[in-house]
Formats: sequence, structure tokens, C-alpha cells
Amino acid sequence: MIVSKSSYKFIIDKLLKTSRNGVHKSEYEFTAFPPDRRLCVVFVLREYLERTKPLRQQQTQLLISFVKPYKAVSKDTLSRWIKLVLSRADIDISRFSAHSTRSASTSAVKARGVPIEVIMSKGGWSKSSTFAKYYNKPIQKQDSFASGLLSTFIKAN
Repeated sequence: MIVSKSSYKFIIDKLLKTSRNGVHKSEYEFTAFPPDRRLCVVFVLREYLERTKPLRQQQTQLLISFVKPYKAVSKDTLSRWIKLVLSRADIDISRFSAHSTRSASTSAVKARGVPIEVIMSKGGWSKSSTFAKYYNKPIQKQDSFASGLLSTFIKAN
């Protein structure tokens, strides 16, 4: 992990699910979002690392368990945590899984006009057909009352 004032960069040396011969996305960079620190991954990561510092000892993996012995979490634990967050956000977890966040996030940025080349690069895809077939999903309309309420809250704070 490479830390700067306004970003965190992660270098992945292991092969990922999306890796194949000659193609391995090994670097992920997350940059600050100054307009709202509640939505800023750099602020959240800094806070998380500070709070978990006493528990880490020799742990180098980013996400660790919050119960003893404070080891690196498994993919099953991470999936359970994501489902808990989805459930608390009133998202139907019988219909949507932790992996659904991948298609939801990439479909949402495509709907907002982010170029397909950028989406493919960030998602680790080499063919637009993979994104189109498996990840480009229709975006559900949000409840206008809930959306308006949240927008009002964000503007007020």
C-alpha cells in the first residue's frame, strides 16, 4: 500500500479472478473526494487504519477481523459484511448479493456517461462484450422521496 495525502494505491501481486496470461491488473488507486468526507475513501481508509492499528500487530492485509485473534478476513467474511451493509440499506439480499455491487457500480457509472474504456480498465475487463453480457444491468429508479430526503440531508450537513 502506497499512501499519499490524497490517495491510497494498492499493488496486487497475486493473480486475481480476472487475471489471465499476459493480462493482470496489479494496481488500484483510490483518490480523495474533498466535497464530502463521509463519501471519501481516503478519509475512511485513514480512519480505519488508525482505529485498527492497535489490533494489527504483523497483519499486512487491509481488512482484519474485529474479534480476536484479529486476523485477515476471508472472502466469506467480506461477503457477509457486504450483505449486512446491503441489508441495512434496505436492499433485498435475497435478490442481490455481495457480488451484485460490481455490476451495480459499473452499470451506474455507465448510466452517468463514464466511457466504456474507463469502466473496462477499472473493472479489469479486456472485452466490452464481457461487461455488456454479465455486468451492464438496468438501473432501478430510486424512490423519489428517499432520494430527495437524502439529498436534503447531504446539503444540510
